[in-house]
Amino acid sequence: MDQAFLLTAGGRALALTGALLLIGAAVCSWLAPARAIRRPVLGAALLLTLAVVAQTTGQLFAFDAFAADALPLAETFDMLAGTNWGRTRAALALLALAALVSAALPARFTNAAARALSVLLLALIPWLGHAAAADNQLLAFSLTLVHATAAAVWLGTLALLARPWWSDVHALHHVVPRYGAMALISAPVVVVSGVITVWTRLDSPWQLLEPGYGRMVLIKTGLVALVLALGARHHLQLVRSSQGNVLAMRRSLQLEVFLTLLVLAITGWLGESEPPTLS
Repeated sequence: MDQAFLLTAGGRALALTGALLLIGAAVCSWLAPARAIRRPVLGAALLLTLAVVAQTTGQLFAFDAFAADALPLAETFDMLAGTNWGRTRAALALLALAALVSAALPARFTNAAARALSVLLLALIPWLGHAAAADNQLLAFSLTLVHATAAAVWLGTLALLARPWWSDVHALHHVVPRYGAMALISAPVVVVSGVITVWTRLDSPWQLLEPGYGRMVLIKTGLVALVLALGARHHLQLVRSSQGNVLAMRRSLQLEVFLTLLVLAITGWLGESEPPTLS
């Protein structure tokens, strides 16, 4: 892997992480309006900003914009203003700036801004990946939008529930069952939409066994299955148990978050790799 690929893939993973964090904060502002979401909104803004910087730098490396006879600043402006790739990243940067500003507002305005920005971010996500280059763009955009929305509700909210500011036992036991009801819907949607998306990007199921794109899809699938298993454990054992198990619940939630970060890292790699149908 070259430097350009690592930067663009890492930037994509950061963008997805920031998106999930922002949308998760918006969902939590609805689940428990009294809980502050300023810090996760601020964190999402920083992650989205780093994502734009990393991906832009990676693209500049890919096009030798740092060569001795090149003008990196001019190349950056031309790329951000003159290409669809650049315009989508510029839009992502504007959303990051808006999130940064909203984090400084009073709580009720931060909540409202996070919800509005989440809708805009979800509308932008399909333009950041392979959907824009697919033959059937309507199908690709629809699948990406459904997949991203369900994943953000399921995994983005999960990240906030595992954080220390949700350590109050009563609050955790009040919010987690409500979150579990949403996860029971969003998790299967993630799986089904993901399977359909992979099916449209492979010429044959046997390509899943080939090195590169196929095997990374299998690894990602295995990690998602582990997250699903832990989520089922919460629903069947922890959520229905006494409040004394809150520490065990938090540790299990944190393990889910760690696995989710691995899934996002692989997703970033897949997003910068050409699937067989686009090769």
